[in-house]
Amino acid sequence: MPPLFVIGSPRSGTSMLSRLLSEHPDVQLFNELRFTELAAISGLLIQNGGQEIGSKGVADPLAMAIGNTFVGQVIAQWADRGHTWVGDKFPPYSLEVDLLERLHPGARYIHIIRDGRDVASSMQVAHRVRKAWRRGADPPRFSLSVATWVRFVQAARKAGRALGQRYLEVRYEDIVGQEAAFVAQVGAFLGLSEQPAFAAAVDRTAARRHWSESLTEAEKAEFAAMRAAEDLLADLGYPPTIWDPTGVGRPAACLAEDAAEAGDLERVPDLLARALVPPGAPVGPARALLRDHAGTPESVFGALNLHGSDQADDQRLLEAWVRARGLDPHAASGLFDGAP
Repeated sequence: MPPLFVIGSPRSGTSMLSRLLSEHPDVQLFNELRFTELAAISGLLIQNGGQEIGSKGVADPLAMAIGNTFVGQVIAQWADRGHTWVGDKFPPYSLEVDLLERLHPGARYIHIIRDGRDVASSMQVAHRVRKAWRRGADPPRFSLSVATWVRFVQAARKAGRALGQRYLEVRYEDIVGQEAAFVAQVGAFLGLSEQPAFAAAVDRTAARRHWSESLTEAEKAEFAAMRAAEDLLADLGYPPTIWDPTGVGRPAACLAEDAAEAGDLERVPDLLARALVPPGAPVGPARALLRDHAGTPESVFGALNLHGSDQADDQRLLEAWVRARGLDPHAASGLFDGAP
């Protein structure tokens, strides 16, 4: 039975799409069961008589074939429960379509595409809020998030052109804006019957904050400067990136203010760090000053409590504090009411 794969860039809505499709009684999608890795590991274990496989990270063709038989049994068990389509969602499949085709001839692929600016914004937020997501103590540079989106989308679309009618592109924005059309599109692709539960789940899906509100002006400017990203936006039919050069450094401070007013205090230090640090510089040291030493002079809160003999003296002290930590005094002025 050919499986169904949900592919797309990380943070493009693959999890959401997988959950929605699984609301249909004819569809069972796993959440990153990772068929290729499962085949490799199980094949090596079988070859080694169940013994530890040690550092053998890549299976040879025979082991992969043996392991893929096991994966086929997993698919068949779920098909026996009445599911027409059984499969998996895993963003890195976008880069592995050739391997999937060798292991699972005739498979179907649904590629979910989302505006790259929303994807990059979501990647940054995911790293801050979900510290274990994709590993790493600090969020990747914004440009790296954008480059990841470009690489995954281009690879999946290139593979899709060779798959013909076994490949379908859907838009994240359609799921939250053109619900009926999306349900009809996916239903026709998979031959699904009309199911109220599936349609109702799609209707309940809510849009997230738009990139124009979540990105700083500096991040918008950085995205606009990446030719491959802007070209891909145009190819996909998204509008070009517009940014305000006079607002660089200030929007993150405004977002921090909004988060504080909304009671979302966890985001405040990270947003302040983004406002203080020049574009492209690591935010980890600034975040540590903001979050980990809030009660000491090492924090921005401590710096704001420094008092001199007059306002000008306060501003000089604050300027020295900002410069000593490699922060951007021009961006900082948006936080400190004109100082330094």
